[in-house]
Amino acid sequence: MTNKIYLSFHILSGIYAGACLSIAVIDLKFIQALSDVSLKIQYFSILLKNMGFLMAPLLVLMSILCLFLTWQNRKKIFVYCPLILLFAILLITFTIHFPINDQFFNLTVSKNEVHYLINKWIYWHYLRVLLSFLLPFFIVKYFKQILN
Repeated sequence: MTNKIYLSFHILSGIYAGACLSIAVIDLKFIQALSDVSLKIQYFSILLKNMGFLMAPLLVLMSILCLFLTWQNRKKIFVYCPLILLFAILLITFTIHFPINDQFFNLTVSKNEVHYLINKWIYWHYLRVLLSFLLPFFIVKYFKQILN
């Protein structure tokens, strides 16, 4: 069973990393290219809602699987590395992205703040992309040891 959980966690982390990269190089570039602030608000809000349908369940599933694998092997200190990396991703998501997302969802963002908030969101998303690409490598490096 641990092998299946390990494999599932590894696959999901790869899907998450790919989705993060796709958002960074395609969707966010489109948003940045828009010159009309009203369109930026409209399209960024739509983008955030659509992303949430994919990214939120992935983060929940990865968190559950990571916690399970970490708990099963809690006496081995190295297994905490993927959990710490996943925690950093969650921290960015909950403390930076969700508050900005709420402003766009509720249309409480002023036109003066749009560029600043989108750029802030993008900056932190690029960090999340980096962390999400490190996660599969951390999973292999640290969790594969428990399977041998």
